[in-house]
Amino acid sequence: MGALRPALSLAAILAACDLDVPADDRPVTNQTLTALDTDLAQLRVFDRILRPVGLRDLAADQVADVALAQVEDRLRQDLVDPDCLELTRTADSLSLRFTACDHAANHQLDGLVQLRVTPETGDCDGSSCIVAVVYTLEIDALKLGDVELLVADSTLRIPTDKSARVHHSEAELIGPDGEQLSARSDSSWTSELGCFTADFGLEIATDTREISAAGRGVHVCEANCPDAGEGLIAWGAGSTLAWRYTGKGQLVVRGPKGRVFDLTRACANK
Repeated sequence: MGALRPALSLAAILAACDLDVPADDRPVTNQTLTALDTDLAQLRVFDRILRPVGLRDLAADQVADVALAQVEDRLRQDLVDPDCLELTRTADSLSLRFTACDHAANHQLDGLVQLRVTPETGDCDGSSCIVAVVYTLEIDALKLGDVELLVADSTLRIPTDKSARVHHSEAELIGPDGEQLSARSDSSWTSELGCFTADFGLEIATDTREISAAGRGVHVCEANCPDAGEGLIAWGAGSTLAWRYTGKGQLVVRGPKGRVFDLTRACANK
């Protein structure tokens, strides 16, 4: 995320840039937001089920068993019908087969997730302790609301204190409009009172272009669209757009030479 500030600082000089505004600025923005929405949809689910509680002072060889039990308990609480989930457990992993599962994060889940737990030890006031839990996920044909992750590898580092959580993902996905994208994302987020705020970086590839994007302060509650946050999109030979949420699912996008257009995400009406 170190490149986030320099990237965002470009937004301040967009109006002064003398660049041609490409005809594909709306499609590029929509592709970027599809990748971002997919990332946020994962975080909405993961933020609920991957919450290590009371693990800081456990021995490292006890962490996986307790952390996996917590995941199982949260899934039973958050799924409208827990019988939709086929669960297989080993010493340090879970295999989760969802079949049309309605989840409390306002998504239907359908597909396979393989989850593995690794404790991270560190120093706490001179004593060894568990400073974070790393969850590694392999995702296969997972429908997550109106998007489908064809295949994805994700790593989430969840600290045992309240410091920022980190998510890395590489995915092949199909958006709501049927377009297939490849996306690599790195994000960090903090969570409070059922909502979270995320900073992120994205690299996106389509059949016709490659896109880089960065954003900060993207705020979203469990069952809603983002309602705040801003970012920058770059592609091609210097083409650049800046976007900002102005309300739930509502964005304003600005380009060179004073170009401005508004976008409304489908989730704004849900």
